[in-house]
Amino acid sequence: MIEVSLMEMAGIALIAANELGIAVSPYVFRLFPRLRKKKEARTFAEIKRVAAVICAHNEESTIGNILTVLQNQTRPAEAVYVVADNCSDRTAEIARSMGATVLVKAPTEGGGKADALKFFLEATRDENFDGFVFFDADTIPNTDFIEHILPGLMRAEMAVGYHSFENHSATWSEAANSMLGHIMWHHFFEPRYKAGVYSLVMGMGYGLRRSYLERLQWTPRTRTEDLALSLDAALTDAEFVLCPEAEFRDKQPETWLVSWHRMRRWMTGDLQCLAFYFVPLMKQICHGDFAKADFLFFLLSIPTFVLKALGMLCLIAATCLGDWKVLLFVLVFDFASAAYAILSKSRKRHLQSFSIPAFYFFYQQLPWIALSSFLSPTRHWVPGREAPCLQLKKNEELSRRKGGQ
Repeated sequence: MIEVSLMEMAGIALIAANELGIAVSPYVFRLFPRLRKKKEARTFAEIKRVAAVICAHNEESTIGNILTVLQNQTRPAEAVYVVADNCSDRTAEIARSMGATVLVKAPTEGGGKADALKFFLEATRDENFDGFVFFDADTIPNTDFIEHILPGLMRAEMAVGYHSFENHSATWSEAANSMLGHIMWHHFFEPRYKAGVYSLVMGMGYGLRRSYLERLQWTPRTRTEDLALSLDAALTDAEFVLCPEAEFRDKQPETWLVSWHRMRRWMTGDLQCLAFYFVPLMKQICHGDFAKADFLFFLLSIPTFVLKALGMLCLIAATCLGDWKVLLFVLVFDFASAAYAILSKSRKRHLQSFSIPAFYFFYQQLPWIALSSFLSPTRHWVPGREAPCLQLKKNEELSRRKGGQ
C-alpha cells in the first residue's frame, strides 16, 4: 500500500482542480442543450467598402511582406491603414512608401495593441467604410483572404479566418507554439463554431462590420483585446461566422525566452478580462443564459493553472523529503495528455519527431507562467519572432545608456 504524505495530498488536490478544469473546459458548451438552439436568421446590409488595418510596433522587418500581399489580393481592400504604435524604427516610412495610410500614434499610458486599436477607431470615425479586416504586422494572409472573408461579413457581424502557421516545425519553440494553436483550433474554436456557440476571436485575421462597432461602442482596454472583443460579442449576442477558406499564417517564436514573454503578456490580459467580465458573465448566467458559462470556464483556466503551480511546488517539496512517486505519476500523466491532444486531431504537416516532447515541455511551463503573471503582471511588449530582434533592442538600449553617461 502506497502511503501519501500531507504535502502530496495538498499537491494532488491542487493539481486535480487544474486537470479537471482543463478536461472539462473544451466540452462545457455541450452540457447545455440551450446553447445549440438555432437563432432567428438576420439580414445585413451589403459590404461595399472595406479597410485593412495593421497595428505595428517596430515592425520594419515584416511590414513590407503583409503590405505586398494586401496589394496583390484578388479582392483588394479600398484602403490599407497602418497604425505605427510608438515606433522607433522605419515602420511608418516603409508603410508610406508602399501606399498605406499611416496613422502615427504617440506613446500613451498602458500602451499595447488595445490602445492602438482605440486610436485607430477614433481617427477613422468619419471615414466611410462598411467593414474592417484586422491583421498583425507579421501576419501573411492568402492572396484570396479578403475575397473569402467578405461573404462571412455579408451574413454576420464578425467573421474569423483560419489560422495556419508559417514555421510550424523549424525549432522546438515554433513546433510547441504551433501545436498549441492547432490544438486550440480543433478542440476549442472549431467545435463551437460548428455548434453555433460563441468562440474566441483571435487577434488577427478577422473582420468586423462598422455598424457593429458603432452599436457595441467597443473600447479595447486589456492586453488581450481579442479575448475582450470575444466576450463583448457574446454579451451583446453578436452574429459571427467562421470562414475556413480565408486562411492566414503567422510566425511563431523561435526561442523559449520570446515564447515565455509572449505567454506572460497573454495571461496578464486574460486575468484583466477575468476582472472586467466576471460580474457581467455571472449576471447573464444567473438569468438563464448558460452559454456564458462556457466563457467563464475559459477565463478561469489561468487561476486553475496557478493552482497547478502551487500543487507542483507541494510535490517538489515532498520529493525533496523522499516522496517522489506522485510527482512522477503527474509528469507521466501530463505527457500522455499532451500526446493525446496532439494525436487526436493531428495533421501530418504539424507532426515532427520532436512535436510531442516539445509541446509537453511547453505545457509544463504554463502553470509557472500563470503564477508569474498572477504575482507580477507583465507590462512590456516583446516581439514574437527571432532572437536578433531582442538583441537589437538590447543594443539600442545600451547605446542610449552610453549616450547619456
